[in-house]
Amino acid sequence: MIDTLLTIAHADSGAIQLQQTTFALMDLVQEAVAVIGVLAEDKDQTLSVTGDQRALVCADRAFLRMALVNLLDNAVKYSPAGSSLHASLHIVGSDTGPVRFVELAIQDEGPGIPEDARKRVFDRFYRLDEARSRDSGGFGLGLPIAKWAVEAHGGTITVKTSFPTGAIFCIKLPVVTRISD
Repeated sequence: MIDTLLTIAHADSGAIQLQQTTFALMDLVQEAVAVIGVLAEDKDQTLSVTGDQRALVCADRAFLRMALVNLLDNAVKYSPAGSSLHASLHIVGSDTGPVRFVELAIQDEGPGIPEDARKRVFDRFYRLDEARSRDSGGFGLGLPIAKWAVEAHGGTITVKTSFPTGAIFCIKLPVVTRISD
């Protein structure tokens, strides 16, 4: 928790200097999935990844990785044993149009997030179910850090309810280019 609070304090003060490089986002997604995969295995959950392997972003790998790990950790934590979690990565927009971004959606089979809570879920220290969050070790800081990391890279992060249960966290980041086929 101390490291998390220090990260937030440094971000607030503008003291964090992003070390941006260009890389395939799918590589980072797969790296984050590998880190969280052990937790998913403990709950007999299936964690899958699909999408465009050629999408490149210019970002600080460490901070973007922190955002992805926080989102995947929440997906595992709040989904029941035996459930399926899925991350999908797609480039949105045309090759000729001015707006192109990569969209990463992380879908779980947890209880979902009510509409009124979706407005606050990225607020610091906000926990949807305070008793459950304390039991699972949450302090309400993972999603605010994920939001900061995504926005620091010119992106956005949103959440919506999945049908019939669960949540989908969606990250949109500017695309640098894509690797040639």
